[in-house]
Amino acid sequence: MSHDRDTLFLKVAIKNKLLDTEKAERVLNSIAQRKEIGSTKNAWEVAVELNLLSPQEAEAIRQVVEQALPPRQIAGFKIEAPIGKGAVGTVYRAKQLSLDKLVAVKLLHPNHTTEERFVSDFLREAKSVAKLNHPNIVHAIDAGSEDGRHYFAMEYVEGESLRQKLDRRDKLSPAETLDIAQQVAAGLGHAHSQGILHRDLKPENILIGEDGRARIVDLGLAIPIDDAELLAAEHKKQGTPYYLSPEQAKNGEIDARSDLYSFGATLYHCLAGKPVFTGGTVKEILTKQVHQDPAPISEAVGTSSSLDPVVMKLLSKDPSERYGNAEECLAALNLAARSDPQKKRPPGTAPRSRKRSATGTGRGSKTRNQARSGGSERSGRKSSSSPGKRKKIEILTHASQTRRYRKKNSVPSMVGVGCGALISVFLVISAVNHSEEVAAQPNAESMHLRRLASEANRDIAKRIENWKKEQADAERKARERTEQIVRNAETDNLRRRGLEKLLQANPDREAAMLMIAELEKVSDRVRAARIAGPAELLSEAEGLREQGKLWVAYLLLDDRPRSARKDQEMNQTIEQFLSDLEEEIDGRVVSDLALAREKLAKKDFAGALALAEGVHEYADEKSTSRADELANQIKKTREEYTKAEALRRLNEEREGYLALFNIYRTAAMSREFKEAISAAIELQAEMSTKEIQDRLEIDLTAFGLLDQFTKQALTQLLDTKSSGKPVRLEMKPRGEATRGRRYDCKINRIEGSTVFIEVDRAVFPIDVADITDQTIFDLVLERHGESSPDYLIPLGVLFLYRGNYDIARSHFSLAAQNGVRPDTWVNHLEYIQQHSRN
Repeated sequence: MSHDRDTLFLKVAIKNKLLDTEKAERVLNSIAQRKEIGSTKNAWEVAVELNLLSPQEAEAIRQVVEQALPPRQIAGFKIEAPIGKGAVGTVYRAKQLSLDKLVAVKLLHPNHTTEERFVSDFLREAKSVAKLNHPNIVHAIDAGSEDGRHYFAMEYVEGESLRQKLDRRDKLSPAETLDIAQQVAAGLGHAHSQGILHRDLKPENILIGEDGRARIVDLGLAIPIDDAELLAAEHKKQGTPYYLSPEQAKNGEIDARSDLYSFGATLYHCLAGKPVFTGGTVKEILTKQVHQDPAPISEAVGTSSSLDPVVMKLLSKDPSERYGNAEECLAALNLAARSDPQKKRPPGTAPRSRKRSATGTGRGSKTRNQARSGGSERSGRKSSSSPGKRKKIEILTHASQTRRYRKKNSVPSMVGVGCGALISVFLVISAVNHSEEVAAQPNAESMHLRRLASEANRDIAKRIENWKKEQADAERKARERTEQIVRNAETDNLRRRGLEKLLQANPDREAAMLMIAELEKVSDRVRAARIAGPAELLSEAEGLREQGKLWVAYLLLDDRPRSARKDQEMNQTIEQFLSDLEEEIDGRVVSDLALAREKLAKKDFAGALALAEGVHEYADEKSTSRADELANQIKKTREEYTKAEALRRLNEEREGYLALFNIYRTAAMSREFKEAISAAIELQAEMSTKEIQDRLEIDLTAFGLLDQFTKQALTQLLDTKSSGKPVRLEMKPRGEATRGRRYDCKINRIEGSTVFIEVDRAVFPIDVADITDQTIFDLVLERHGESSPDYLIPLGVLFLYRGNYDIARSHFSLAAQNGVRPDTWVNHLEYIQQHSRN
């Protein structure tokens, strides 16, 4: 077993280009040498010791190996083959050695054996199943732990899941759906009576045995109804969006009626051939589950059945409007069965499901009859070589049978228009005949009949016109959809499936001939591929693999026709290729997601997101779902990090901005506003947050206003020159003096910031910066008046930058009383005060 793990480990490492052949041989040689001296180290340990792989890379590959190679035997069960794989565990077909019978054994993934939450959920599932004993629920056999591996053995069912049946047939007849519904309702009622909620009832979790008996499986989300604490802790663990009840979608309180909603959504899918609600995202589907009413089943099917009212009642948004419990629902189903003349079989005798051999050759014939456990079997692993599929293609390629098919299916769609037209014509003829009988005696009655005949003619014409428009629109849409499928489908198998579904929905359209023609082209290509042999399919798959489309290549080969499986040697080659593809997909997913997490830890959000989203290019739906979860986590972490970085940057810039106020205060005291402006502009080039940019803009406006205030004082001095009035100028003290000089003078001229004054016929200059504040204030006061905003607001701004906040606020208040709203300056003052304190 150790040798198998070492070999598989090196194989996965080579396929993911983490090792080359030469390095792998070094690891094998080193292992062989160590065995000679009694060492038992594994390949991943040796690869790390030789510095060929990092511990993270080795651990990622080891996880893939552990998933691929289960223990050969555990607790008396011989493991034979995997039949279902999910995120938390894998289900294997096994043989119970003590009784020599087949069972299904679920093993918890090795990565989760040390995580209490996963182990707790795993054991709770086993205990939930063990409580139940009902023919319509898969029963438990044993559970426990051995060598650190948690296992759960349960009944093995030969057959297929309801999901697989729907994948084959799109939808089921009302009679078959009703039969399955009665059995599931009985099993659900038993589970609820034992205090167990399923919480994830859906087609994947209903098995149809070869005897037609339906069984509920996968209680991985099951939870005790009466355990309030556990219900509160687990209420966010939701089921599948397509079948989720509105209260689950809203994380509200749930009870047995939530399971009944999921049951109704499952039955709706069986009857209509599609889920109740679909959408491009999980959020869109859940929104519809909560707010949108389901379309009547008859719209999708074209006919109604006695089962429809039961299903629609189960799908009520308000739990109180559904059946109170599963027993009430079962009674309604029994009543529907009695009222349905097509329902002949008693419960438990549904038509035999398509048998899937458990002993066939290669991967293509492997059984897929057990329920998904913590995940599901790859949706693409379905053989296209069944008799039903061959028959469908043969029908579509024979024109005579196609015409009968169209004729048969076109009748229902014409009944409404045809009957309406016939009735109208009958009324017209009757009216006209009667009119002729009384034509010889014109009276009010005859005139009334003629008017009726005229109105009926108009009504007929209008109906025919509307019908023609509807038919033309439907024809156009059918043709557009046909062309879209032909153009966009990546393989002929996908193209065929899409066209067949479209033809079933539009059998009476003229566009059906286009669909049939395209199907015949597909059939011709398929036949040509059969003639060319499976080697051509393999070559096509290899080309897709080189393009990175691993999952598309996987589907192409896994869905190959029976004729491509006849040559045993080639079939084995293809099966090995499929195995390699599956291994490569799993390895790449694990490697890419591990690397994405590393990049996430290093805050390389772009690189991490590119890796997570890149999984869509090559992996299956389940793997892309895991990648989407990681992508959402990356986006959320990036958003939180961006917000934190923005806040950190803002705090840093706030500190830098508030430090600038030391320069502002000095400049404001000396009225050297140009120095303050230069400092603001220099800091503005370094700031990136809008908050600080806005504050600096306010500062620049303020300094411009203060500069203008000084210029207004100079303008007032010029006015005194014009009038010849003398003026008193008081200068700032110099040196250690306490008072400055005063000049009773006349203004000679002003050049820039220099004032030339005349004192005793002598003219000499003084700088306006040397004039005291009071002199400047008095000059502006003389010019505008003490109540003028042109005087009050600049003074308030000046005191703001000098740090005299109370004086500044009083000036702004006086300005507001005189009809001006200095909101900008008041808000700026409050901002500076608030952040200065912090």
